[in-house]
Amino acid sequence: MYQYNVLLILQTDFKKIVLYCTLSIANPSNLCIISLEVGKSGEKWGQLPAKTLFPGVGLRVVTAFAGLSGELQAVFLGNYEHTIDTKGRMAVPARFRAELGERMYVTRWLDKCLALFPTPQFEKLANQVSELSITDPNARSLRRVFFSDAAEVEIDKQGRINIPARLRQFAGLGSEDAQVIVTGVNTYVEIWSPDAWEQVQDQVEEDPSSIAAQFAGLTGF
Repeated sequence: MYQYNVLLILQTDFKKIVLYCTLSIANPSNLCIISLEVGKSGEKWGQLPAKTLFPGVGLRVVTAFAGLSGELQAVFLGNYEHTIDTKGRMAVPARFRAELGERMYVTRWLDKCLALFPTPQFEKLANQVSELSITDPNARSLRRVFFSDAAEVEIDKQGRINIPARLRQFAGLGSEDAQVIVTGVNTYVEIWSPDAWEQVQDQVEEDPSSIAAQFAGLTGF
């Protein structure tokens, strides 16, 4: 899902209403920012375009100011079992496709898994990595690993992407048709071999206090 901060100024015949809200939408093309003139009472209200913020609502939207941060933020949740074939083709979960877009980036990630990023998120992370000091050997290593193994991939008509062989080998996905675990991690997606995913889950179950400690550090917990 995409989350978008919106400030709305709505006008009825009797009063003006100012609302601040966060919209969650599956496809950003459904979000239409509009500005309409307010007519006098009894006049026919302007028709809103299809797929707008408030289709069929008895309110006139005077102005809509969207995005305090100026960005749409994808949210990926849940995990799914999929198959990757001998050519490296893997179906992207249907719930993730709209947020990832037609083109995305896959690269090696922490804990021997792969990460799949929508283009805006990858570019944001790439800029942060590029800003690290080249005099720091750890930063240089991160830049090499992050960029040298990254690949831009495109989703085909069957909803599949092609994962390069070197990345499949790194993540232990094998050369034969195999099952993979595709899991949402809020702003990006991880791709795991079932064995590696099971080990991660076992570690969590063996030491739940470490997870509890992380939650304890969050505001409100």
